[in-house]
Amino acid sequence: MHNLKFILTGFVFLLAGEVVIRFDKTFKLFEQDKIVQIKTKIGESEELALLKRDQLPINESDLRILVLGDSYIYGGGIEFNRNFSHQLKKMLLSERLKNFKTVYVLDVSRPSNNNLDNYNAYFSFAGRFKPHIIILGYNMNDLINRSEPAERSSGRIAFASNSSFDPVAKMPDKVVEKESVVKKAYRILYKSELLSFSLHNIHKYLKSVGIIFPNSVFDQELSAYVKNKPEWQYSKELLSAMISDAKTENSEFIVLLLPQMDLIQYPGLFSGSEKAIQEFFRQYSNVKFMNLRDSIDIHKGREFVLSKYDEHPNEKGHLFMANLVHGFIFKEVNAGVLFRK
Repeated sequence: MHNLKFILTGFVFLLAGEVVIRFDKTFKLFEQDKIVQIKTKIGESEELALLKRDQLPINESDLRILVLGDSYIYGGGIEFNRNFSHQLKKMLLSERLKNFKTVYVLDVSRPSNNNLDNYNAYFSFAGRFKPHIIILGYNMNDLINRSEPAERSSGRIAFASNSSFDPVAKMPDKVVEKESVVKKAYRILYKSELLSFSLHNIHKYLKSVGIIFPNSVFDQELSAYVKNKPEWQYSKELLSAMISDAKTENSEFIVLLLPQMDLIQYPGLFSGSEKAIQEFFRQYSNVKFMNLRDSIDIHKGREFVLSKYDEHPNEKGHLFMANLVHGFIFKEVNAGVLFRK
């Protein structure tokens, strides 16, 4: 009798929880007001506005910088005019740069961008903007599988590519991998909104203390680099095309690897994936690779995030990134390393 009562209590609890979670998912009654809403529209910077009207001057006396990436470098959760690109431009304009009278920083980063989006953005703007420097804010989740559709989802821009490399040419049929027991269990459990909600939060908590759950989305992202999976192979094709084109145009390519600031104190989690990324980029003579993790005190990473629930860099984090890149560019410019356009 006691066992039956315990089972019934547990069943009622699970049923009530399932109803509450599904009800909230539909009507969003318990949604927190403090959740950061990341913008999905490219900020109308001075450079973008001028370029749209074909009024951006291309002069030898201008230093032109093109910024690519996702919400980490775009500035999800902060004012657009206080993000990385604006901070960098402000720093460079305050300096006396050898041979350059003014600075243009064209920021075409976008929340949710991946390697294909950045590829398309590069080939849409590089030819018209003629940048001396391209800055790619690289995120671990930028991987793209060749079997994913070329047309992006709503909220993203469809860029036209004028590169000879066709990013969607000869797409093979999607490879169907044999589903592991763990993945089958996940698929079944996630049919329950209550269990899905609980597992999501458990994963999030474990991740915050440096524990990655096997076969979780985050674990699969990291292993894709280490195991050289198809999504990393295809992403390398896209990145290689951009880097090669930049070299042809005498442009310097800066890759800023953006770690999760809230996990800075757990470098061991990322050692394999970061090594694979670093080895790829460092094979190119025109690429300057910077791992932001190497410049941050492992005990201060959380000072640079929006909140304990959102690992996007805050304004202080963007200022830190801009300072790092500014130091390199200032040194390069005044050493006369940059080529003329």
